Amino acid sequence: MNKLSNNEFGILILSCDAYLDLWPLFLEYFFNNFDLDGTSYPVYFGSNEVPNNDPRVIPLLSGKDTNWSSSYIKILEQISCSKILVILEDMIVVTPVEAYKLKEFVEFGISSNATHVQYSHWPWHNNLTSKNNLFLEIPKQMPYRSLVCGFWDKSYLTRLLIPGESPWNFEIMGSYRVSYDTGFYVIKKNLFDWVNLVEKGCWTNESLIWAKKNSVNINLFPRPISKFSSRIISKLKKYYFNSVRLLISWKFRVKFMHLLRKIFISY
Repeated sequence: MNKLSNNEFGILILSCDAYLDLWPLFLEYFFNNFDLDGTSYPVYFGSNEVPNNDPRVIPLLSGKDTNWSSSYIKILEQISCSKILVILEDMIVVTPVEAYKLKEFVEFGISSNATHVQYSHWPWHNNLTSKNNLFLEIPKQMPYRSLVCGFWDKSYLTRLLIPGESPWNFEIMGSYRVSYDTGFYVIKKNLFDWVNLVEKGCWTNESLIWAKKNSVNINLFPRPISKFSSRIISKLKKYYFNSVRLLISWKFRVKFMHLLRKIFISY
């Protein structure tokens, strides 16, 4: 453990016991696509009461799953690294992450003293101020400054988490809490592509199509397949979400929401 305690940076795969059926598939694709040769980055795997016994990861347990953020805090308390890259177990890494790309990402986060660096780029990031040829700075007050996944300063992240929150609460309310803080960035091009296997506890239709196309054997038994009506509603929500973010300026949306809060005294 002395060697691990000297690492400034580590990778955390954040999971829970309810998703243990995804662990082998996730790790297969993660280690096939992440080039970790020549690095000393420890790879932590966080769960509740069932440890992940894959010899390539360091299992961390949070205990009984009372709520997402409380479990997350207990996991972070066991990590000695000051900077971490967080990935969720239902996001299957499907494109290679070459060693030099990962090194650039990590070195930027550390050298710029970044609080949070998002590794997924979306169209609404295109007009942001360029930090350099690889990264953009996320403006203060911009919605979704705080995402679960990405590079994080561990001490800051631990303070940001509030017991009782879900991942969705964290990304919405957490973004309010970091509105005026500095050190938030996003990569100009995705660090990697992924397939999201599960949504609200159900297999997504996209994941089943991907699995069939790539001859991946998925055990369907642990969870149901999303219903057709749920898929339609999900697609409509995503279309609406993306349309609003692309068509209406985030600055206007923030001002409008501030106005509504004042009118309804909802602060």
